[in-house]
Amino acid sequence: MSEIKVRALNVNGLGDDKKRNKALKKLSQKKDDFIILVDTRLKRESLNQVHNTWTGNIHSSINEQPNSSGGILILARRGLDVIPKKSGSDKTKKGRMAWEIYELRGHRILIMGIYGPANGGADAKNAEFYEEEVFEVLDNETYDNVIMAGDWNVFLNPKLDQKHYGNPEKYRSKTRAAIQSKIRTHSLSDVYRDQNPTKTEFTFKDRTGSHTHSRLDYFLVDQETASYTTKTSIEPITTPFDHSEITITIDYDT
Repeated sequence: MSEIKVRALNVNGLGDDKKRNKALKKLSQKKDDFIILVDTRLKRESLNQVHNTWTGNIHSSINEQPNSSGGILILARRGLDVIPKKSGSDKTKKGRMAWEIYELRGHRILIMGIYGPANGGADAKNAEFYEEEVFEVLDNETYDNVIMAGDWNVFLNPKLDQKHYGNPEKYRSKTRAAIQSKIRTHSLSDVYRDQNPTKTEFTFKDRTGSHTHSRLDYFLVDQETASYTTKTSIEPITTPFDHSEITITIDYDT
């Protein structure tokens, strides 16, 4: 293959025409190969407008319920030499997960966008979402490499991935344990943390009463992809978003 760059971002809603058009224009200028947008909150009509704006391949998952969060967009840049082979989304149709397998020069890459449940009071149920929906895709599909990214709504390392949480070890502990178990089962890499074992950076900063900081947005990739990853980044939070953009650059020819 060659070098590919993937960007992921929780956009906190793209239903507003002005915000959506501005965001897509800004993102198109970055020249990423794949962009994963989560919590888009798009409905069918707005999604059709995205198809009219974005000239590359699009795969999506939406939540049709009124006034609801959720929604995933996986955008491939125009001109990228990929063939979409198979795709899917979360069984509950709440816009929590979307995936597509792309063939790139004979190589099958599974790209998945994640918007984890935000209800911390349903920890066991949230864990089931990852066990029975997200990682089940990895069990059932055929691919060479996998790149999973988005807002997982849980941090993996209570010591390094949070600040100002009252009891970080217990915060969504069942969800975290479920993801960590699947990371081991599928030999995945939290590639940012593996490349930055002691670094403290956050992707979300609560600007309300709690002022908590956390790394909720991250990539999980297979070990081969991790070994070919030349760069990972957490970019500063910029208006109008409330999460950081995260990126990964992979050179499969190294």
